[in-house]
Amino acid sequence: MTRKAMVLFGLALAVCVLTAEIALADPTAEGAPHLVLGETRYDFGTVVEGSPVSCEFVVANKGDAPLQILEMKSG
Repeated sequence: MTRKAMVLFGLALAVCVLTAEIALADPTAEGAPHLVLGETRYDFGTVVEGSPVSCEFVVANKGDAPLQILEMKSG
């Protein structure tokens, strides 16, 4: 295995470990944020191409620590 491949493998492993820790974190634990969403989908129905549409989603932090939203993507 080359040095570059070993470094990439190590980085991938580190990302997996951090992701697992975040996924397994107890959102009800003291000092943790807890994201609560109302609706998670909205159907605009038939929309004429080029017509502006918008929708608002309610996002709440029910935890006792600050919630940081670092990235959002529309689908």
